[in-house]
Amino acid sequence: MKRTFAKQGLMPFMAGLFLFGVMLLTTGSVTAQSLNWKQSDAAKVVLLTAIDGFKADLNQPAGPVLNNAKAHVYYYKTIYSKIDSGLTTEEAVNAGFDFLTSSQTALNGPSNLDVTVDKAMRDLLRDDAVSLLTD
Repeated sequence: MKRTFAKQGLMPFMAGLFLFGVMLLTTGSVTAQSLNWKQSDAAKVVLLTAIDGFKADLNQPAGPVLNNAKAHVYYYKTIYSKIDSGLTTEEAVNAGFDFLTSSQTALNGPSNLDVTVDKAMRDLLRDDAVSLLTD
């Protein structure tokens, strides 16, 4: 059977697409290992400043803006307390993130706060904390 030009042209394209996908997957893991985390004292100052930045949003009526502010403030306070207890900045971000993903908070957020922390919010919180606490 003879292959048509269209079928022959698709195979190199698919191989290139596959290689591009592999590069994307491996690039993320290399980047994650080479982050330059802030020192504990500097991280605590940055966290307090970020928490202060959400104070106006905490006075908003119930809705997405208020939920976002509460989730960020709670997560940043958790990270701060973990750093204060002796963890490195990276360890504190991960420990705070682990708490947010625990079964207690997976669906409705921390039981003592009126905040919803779903998967999309957890991903946003983690990304924001990494951006905030790395150089």
